[in-house]
Amino acid sequence: MRSLCVFFLVFWPLVEETVAHCPRFKKLEAAESSHAFTDGSDAEQDYSNNLDCSWLIATKEKNETTDTRVVLQFDRFHLENASKRTGECYDYVELFDGENDSAPSLGRFCGSEDEQLKELLSSGNVFFLRFHSDKAYGGRGFRVSYRSKIKVIPLREHMAVLQARLDALEARLKGLFETQCPANCSGNGDCLLKLNSSTQTWEPVCICSEGYLPPSCEPRASGGTGNDGDLIVDSTVVVNKYWQFSGLSGNQFGRQLTTSSIVAGDEVLLVQMQGSGAGNYEFQQVVSVSGQSVNFKTLLNYTYVSSGNSRAQIVLVPKYGTLTIQSTGLIQAGAYDGSIGGVIVFRAVNLRIESGGKIDASGKGFRGGPRKEGRRWVGVTGESYTSSGFAAESGNANNGGGGGSSYCDCGESAGSGSYGTVGSNPTGSSCSGQHGLNGNTYGDPALIEMYLGSGGGGGCRVDSCDYSDGANGGGMVYIEASTAIVNGYIWAKGGAASGGSSGSCDDTIGGAGSGGSIYLRAGALLSSNPGSRFSVQGGGRTRISQTGIYGSSGGNGRIRVDYSTIDGQEYGSPEAKAQEKKYGGYAGVGYWGTP
Repeated sequence: MRSLCVFFLVFWPLVEETVAHCPRFKKLEAAESSHAFTDGSDAEQDYSNNLDCSWLIATKEKNETTDTRVVLQFDRFHLENASKRTGECYDYVELFDGENDSAPSLGRFCGSEDEQLKELLSSGNVFFLRFHSDKAYGGRGFRVSYRSKIKVIPLREHMAVLQARLDALEARLKGLFETQCPANCSGNGDCLLKLNSSTQTWEPVCICSEGYLPPSCEPRASGGTGNDGDLIVDSTVVVNKYWQFSGLSGNQFGRQLTTSSIVAGDEVLLVQMQGSGAGNYEFQQVVSVSGQSVNFKTLLNYTYVSSGNSRAQIVLVPKYGTLTIQSTGLIQAGAYDGSIGGVIVFRAVNLRIESGGKIDASGKGFRGGPRKEGRRWVGVTGESYTSSGFAAESGNANNGGGGGSSYCDCGESAGSGSYGTVGSNPTGSSCSGQHGLNGNTYGDPALIEMYLGSGGGGGCRVDSCDYSDGANGGGMVYIEASTAIVNGYIWAKGGAASGGSSGSCDDTIGGAGSGGSIYLRAGALLSSNPGSRFSVQGGGRTRISQTGIYGSSGGNGRIRVDYSTIDGQEYGSPEAKAQEKKYGGYAGVGYWGTP
């Protein structure tokens, strides 16, 4: 038996008006005199199929010393009977004790439930009623009478009601006030009023807790603030700026750039690309600029070096409100040139990648070895994280993840770049058997350190045959967004091997590049199929047709995807884990592709 508030009254006032139709939504006011409405049928004709109708029946507040309720009575009720097997209603009336279908439900009713629907009294001053009919069968329908009932509130109860209303008003005003602060201070500070001296008006500002950054009290690696406004991308753009600097430790660095390039308030990414400490990265906020020096808000976690074979760079981090990448839009990384480039990094409150839109750092990572000619061991390795530049005349992968060189004369393939996985081996035998070796794996699956993908070894020749450079590795992508809707693509693929001789030519072809890094941190992640939209695949191989030699494909990069919800499911819940399985991911460290 459903639990209902049922009151049997001796007197029911006369009905003054009847509303007889089935609206999608209609609001009715209950008065002391009774009114009525129906589903659109009458006692002689069944209601229609495929109906979804709703009514909001509310009283008008009288004054502070009275309380009003809604009284409902079903004068006629005859709907299709419930399923004998499951007991579920095919057609039904559902009644909610509140203003919408989020309020407590008093039950779904069907068949002929006259006794349960005599008189119903709301706990507040409103009822919400929904009627649904399916595509077959029906009944004579229903007719509902409604009116208001006034209750005088004793003084003690009246004071309690007033206090509750004051508390609710205070909470509402506090909520409205706090939302005026940037991102509601991210939960890491207090929203207070401060006098703006230039406008002489009081404005809400965030007073941040220790360790969090104004204006919205973000942690050092938090989501976007919208400081750079909204952006719509409908063509190819590079959103980042890159600089090499002379050296960096503590909270200050000397730089090789104009004083107007970076200003106080900017956020930057510092990353050691190659050499000592390669893979280290962190975000910092600029607090002041003086001459050729920039001061940061906090001490650095690492020391960065740009000398000898070591290279570090600084990347400006845009902060967007809503970033929309349309079907023709492409955010691309500037190519890594041995010192700077290869990185896409930004924050956004909302990221929307439409179908066909791309964020793409493919082929923008460590460089493939340049092709050489003249001697049988003239090839060079692909570039990698161990040092800047290329190692010459090496049959082994002695440059970290870079592909090695080969013999150069009898139909060989240079080695491919590696990162998260080792590239595939060349196939087919040359006269010397000296194919280049693939690079080694490096980095960590959680991307606590981040790298570019490594380049393939360079091709070489001693005859007049075709030969090719090694392909570049994939770049580095770091994105934070409160909401990320990814119906396009986020790629950091390795470059494919190119060239390959034909006919009587049988010199060495260059190796493919490895995939790079993608790190996405999203509050809510939505995507039609993330598994096919995130990619750090290694580049494809090519062949020498005369000798039947196939080169090696590049190794895969690394992907990490963090989220609070995935397609509406909470992180860690069984539903979220089911989504992870569907998409090939893992909780917390959500990988798509090969880690």
